[in-house]
Parts: sequence; structure tokens; C-alpha cells
Amino acid sequence: MKRIIGLALPLMIVLSAVSCSVGSPNAPFNQEASLSESTIISSEKGEEINRESDPSYGGEETSTLNGEESSSIEIEVDGTKYRNGFLPGLSLTYDEGNTQLVQSEALGECYLVKQGNKQFLVCNSNDGKTSAENVYCKSSDWKSYRSFYSSAENYDITVSKITNGKEKITDIKDVNLIKLIDLISFCDRNRYDDFSSTVPKAAYAVAYKLADSPKYRISINSKDGLVLGKSSDLMIISEKISLIYHIIMSENKALIIDIPSDLNKYFMNVLKNET
Repeated sequence: MKRIIGLALPLMIVLSAVSCSVGSPNAPFNQEASLSESTIISSEKGEEINRESDPSYGGEETSTLNGEESSSIEIEVDGTKYRNGFLPGLSLTYDEGNTQLVQSEALGECYLVKQGNKQFLVCNSNDGKTSAENVYCKSSDWKSYRSFYSSAENYDITVSKITNGKEKITDIKDVNLIKLIDLISFCDRNRYDDFSSTVPKAAYAVAYKLADSPKYRISINSKDGLVLGKSSDLMIISEKISLIYHIIMSENKALIIDIPSDLNKYFMNVLKNET
């Protein structure tokens, strides 16, 4: 069974499901490990770059792509050094049979994850932080992993157009990876929550009929099959892209939230050209 760690999911629920089966005597990855002696060795900060500012971005997490401002923490686990900050703001997916649960007073529950020839350490993933902070790799692999996951060439990116229940999927090329991750992060922060009665202040109602209102969804998957992400369902009204927060079918209405202006300008061209 696949498990996903990332912004778009309720992380506490995901990891609780994983812990039911990790540590099984039949698990293919069964090395002994303990984080009881784990210590943080170093903290490094990457270079800053100039980027467009938009008040709509308030409070967003920073992408961890090459050239972006980022933080990286290195820890030591049983003599092996691990470092985070190599992933952009996407989600790590893995098979639960390839994990081993380990405990740490300093970091809480962590999981050693082995997928093919890659190994990760997932820590503190039930506190709502981003994947970039929660997912570590061996320090010796950090540069190669960061280079791989920071390049748009190593992802398959598609846009789905759903009209009256029928879906058309198109591969898209030459997408600005930073802007795509910013769009996904914005959607993740504004997804509908079944357990919350609070509606975001930015949400407003518009007329919505399923047959007359196409929806769009942009998805990204790394070519090694381990990292993924997708936007919320999006719609276009009067040259504006908005995420669909919630559909009220009984009233033929939808609650929507406009995406930030610079993302709107960029992805309006993407959707027009590719769909």
C-alpha cells in the first residue's frame, strides 16, 4: 500500500496507518536503528534570490529549489548523517512495507524508508510542517537528490480539463517549477476541511453548474515515482483563475478563492496554451 507524506494530506492519520505495519518481521527493510542518541549537528541557510512580491502570498512556505531561500538541518542517527531541505514543497510517497519505525526523544516518531536504491528518514511529520523539513536523506546523497528534485526535467507534469464529467489529460512542458510548487502550496493551504466550520475570508460564492463549468487540475510526478503533488480543482471566471474551495450542488453555487495575481497571469497562459 502506498503512503504519502506532504502538505495536502492529514499527516497524523497517514502516519498512524503506516505504524500499524512497520517493524513487521516480514518487512523487507529491517535494519536495527535507534534515534535515542540523535543530535542536531548543523543548520545551514541557502542563498536568497529576488522574487515577485504579492500580498496574497502572506505566510507561505518557501520552496526549496536551487537558488531559493532554504534551511537545511543535519542530524546523526547511529553514526549516519542525514540532512533535510533537498525536496521542494511536494509529497513523498512510499510503500509501507519498506519502512521501519524508530523512536527519538528529540524528534519523535521517525520512519526509515527504502524505495529502490534510495533511502529517506521521515521525522516529525504529524506536526503540519512541510515535506522539505520532515524528509531527510543521507548527507552523502544530499547534493544529487537536491539536484534531481529541483529540475523540472525530472518530472512529468499534466493538466486535466474536466467538462461535464469527461476528463481530458494533456502533458505540459517548460513549466516554471517554482511557480507550480507555489500554486500547489497555495492550494494546500486553502483546501476544504470537513472537520472545520471556518470558511477562509478570501472565499466567495459564484454561480456554478457542473455541465457549464470546466474544471482544471495540474499534477506533477517525479520520474522516479517517489515525489508528487497536485493543485486543487481550478476554474476560470473573467480571466481569473480561482481554486474551487467547495461546491454547493443544491444551490448551483461554488465557494472559490482567487489565486495570487502573478500565479494567475502565468497559469492563465499555461491553461490557454495547453488545453
